[in-house]
Amino acid sequence: MRDRAQEVNNMEEINDLSRVRIPFENDEQLYYHRKWLAIWMGQKPASKPYVEAWSKTWLNLFNEASQVNFLVDAPEIRCPIYFFVGSNDYQTYFKLTEDYFNRVKADKKELFWFANSAHLVNLTEPGKMQEI
Repeated sequence: MRDRAQEVNNMEEINDLSRVRIPFENDEQLYYHRKWLAIWMGQKPASKPYVEAWSKTWLNLFNEASQVNFLVDAPEIRCPIYFFVGSNDYQTYFKLTEDYFNRVKADKKELFWFANSAHLVNLTEPGKMQEI
């Protein structure tokens, strides 16, 4: 994200993202990360108070869950598995999802692309999701 900010020479973006550490240490870091992620995906960013409230409950669990490497921890799934992927999803990065899909072993697996979606395919393309 920082590289992209440098490429477009957006000083506000560069400044905001310079505050971010991964894993997120606090709600401010999560807010600036999510702010620019939303902007890149063509969405309205969540408000800072919303992210702060969410962080109080979920940030520690979110950081812990983010440490899971599915390629290592779940190389095989013993039930049907379906991936609904927004082509513009940089929050649950579509490329990582695609890579995992290509490598995971499962008796039945399918990947469905949502060309007009980012992270929330259920909200941006609900008809297609329901059809599938």
